[in-house]
Amino acid sequence: MVLKPMSTTTAAPAFKDLFPDATDAAEFQRTRDHHCFRRLQIDSAEELLKKLNGPPFDRRSWIFRGQMDADWHLQPTIERVVGQNPAMSVNAFEDYINNEFRRRARNYLSNAPHDENRLEWLALMRHYGAPTRLLDWSRSPFVALFFAVADAQSQQPSAVWCLDLVALQTRAEFLLREGGMPLKMEYFEAGY
Repeated sequence: MVLKPMSTTTAAPAFKDLFPDATDAAEFQRTRDHHCFRRLQIDSAEELLKKLNGPPFDRRSWIFRGQMDADWHLQPTIERVVGQNPAMSVNAFEDYINNEFRRRARNYLSNAPHDENRLEWLALMRHYGAPTRLLDWSRSPFVALFFAVADAQSQQPSAVWCLDLVALQTRAEFLLREGGMPLKMEYFEAGY
């Protein structure tokens, strides 16, 4: 797998465009939940298609994750595994899994990632089902919808999480700026 910077051909929207009610940091905190985190209940395929084809989902900046239980939090596999067996910390368990996977993978992979490329190793581990800190996301809401409903119970609501990468980057830059951190952030997209 090769990592490449995501295209920056479109300008990021201004803070005021993403969070129109927020005029400063205090207002940002006050309006954060209203503008960044919304829960929508969709009851039909027609309603879902209408939402996905209209604003704000008609922009290409969204990623999606489907979960068969709407009450589940966004929690990586490694946290779920350690939560079931709290004898080991997440960091210690991650180090153990990481070292074991790398040691064994070299017997099966002709082109293993370099040791210093931690993200590529994590992606490879995730691909083969090892518990990692990564969450699977898709650019397609329909792929996320499949994972949300494929094994869902008929009476249990499912969830499709939607994340606007441009808004996330803008928010992160705002928070980093407030904390005196560097403003330039780059995020990467996996390319195969």
